[in-house]
Amino acid sequence: MESVLNWGIDVVLWFQQLSPALDLPFKVLTSLGDKEFYLLLMPLVYWCINRRAGARLFLLLLISAYLNEVAKLLADQPRPFHYDSRIMKIVDADSGGFPSGHTQSAVVVWGYLACRFQKKSLWLLAGFPVLAVPLSRIYLGAHFPTESFVRN
Repeated sequence: MESVLNWGIDVVLWFQQLSPALDLPFKVLTSLGDKEFYLLLMPLVYWCINRRAGARLFLLLLISAYLNEVAKLLADQPRPFHYDSRIMKIVDADSGGFPSGHTQSAVVVWGYLACRFQKKSLWLLAGFPVLAVPLSRIYLGAHFPTESFVRN
């Protein structure tokens, strides 16, 4: 396990060579996985697009967030900036590192919307945050690469 974490540290350090130049863009990308972003998106879906889809999305996101918190408690894995002092803590993160709640939320929300409405353009749109959010979490030092892609 230690060799996997050390490889992850190398990946995070490689990404963070670009700091502080890319801090703001990656903070914006990571916001696509924030609970606050979804608290704005869900009413929009409910009131402007489809009430049933909005209600299901809300329930799905609540269940997903609950399961994520339970998994974080059980796994109790450190974040990269806790594991290695060379990693910059560019964003605040107070719970355990695994699994990535931002990545999980992006997959759940955007995956559900793409599946629900079955439009090619929505599948393409959904792919962006599903890939961009985990990359942003690695760059920001909040997650190891294995947490953001392999395990979720």
